[in-house]
Amino acid sequence: MVQTIEKSTAICNTTKSGYPALWECGGATTKGGFARVICGPGFEKKKAIFVRTGGELSNGDHALFVVEKGDHLVQVKRQNEEIEIEIFRISGWCKDLHGNHIADLDLINRYDMGEWTNPVSPQMADAVFAAISKAKHYHCREMYFGISPEPII
Repeated sequence: MVQTIEKSTAICNTTKSGYPALWECGGATTKGGFARVICGPGFEKKKAIFVRTGGELSNGDHALFVVEKGDHLVQVKRQNEEIEIEIFRISGWCKDLHGNHIADLDLINRYDMGEWTNPVSPQMADAVFAAISKAKHYHCREMYFGISPEPII
């Protein structure tokens, strides 16, 4: 049996230096929630280039990360106690008509209706746990899975 790879895309922000970047974002409402965390090729924490500390933070964009081919996104959707988890690997890039970076994503694992598509590796566990926790954090206003940038003096 041939296994097909599900594809998706993500529209990226572009840094002033021209690098593609994505936000760690999300949080919970009374009955639902959403979260996205960004991690490296081995599911390790990445260093954020910017962490928001003011403005409208509730369930919004919290930390900005430069992303590269091979990095991973863990996305969680929660409705009451039902959870859906999708783990994507960035497989490449393209640009839209306006020059914005578009990340090509390969779905490498999914948790839905109580089952994983593929076994979860121990390397994935911390990132998955952080994404679930963020999706359950009522009006989340903080970064969950990343390394804070060095303060500017």
